[in-house]
Amino acid sequence: PMKPGMILLLMGIILLLFAGIPAVLEFMSIQGFPILISFSTQSHWFSMIYGFFLILIGNEILIALSNEWTRKVVPTPLIVAFGLTTLLANAINFLSIYPLLVLIAFAILLYYSKIYLSPSSLGFQPTAYNYLIFATLIISPLIVAFQSVFDIPWAGLAFPTLTIFALLSRDIGLVLEGRK
Repeated sequence: PMKPGMILLLMGIILLLFAGIPAVLEFMSIQGFPILISFSTQSHWFSMIYGFFLILIGNEILIALSNEWTRKVVPTPLIVAFGLTTLLANAINFLSIYPLLVLIAFAILLYYSKIYLSPSSLGFQPTAYNYLIFATLIISPLIVAFQSVFDIPWAGLAFPTLTIFALLSRDIGLVLEGRK
């Protein structure tokens, strides 16, 4: 049987292709390349941010970081609930209920991420990285709620940007320490 982390990864890749290929073809068409099929890029931003990035980051939080921090992977039902909720939100993002599904996906991540605020299984104390990931999962649903009222797609970029910033807060020390 396929592991839940691999299933999430495949879901993320499918969402990347689902949103990415039509957008690339549409932009090629705008530049004059002959494209036989016209696509709507209206849902591109949503599927990239709250599809591909959400699945990718969720996989990181629920599988990789969980295994690293607690020495165990999140229970499969929680992983499946997160993946299906995110996938369903992307499948129906043209309906008015999609923000609720995205908020549920974030709630699952936030619920589980509280473990990163306590010591690790090896006794390591939480770092700035742990707190920034948790803060990102608090801020991002507020942005989703804002976006459900005001149609400002670029506001959603705060989610992947804040996540990358959290990762950099962890990795910058590794990079700088390596220069001794």
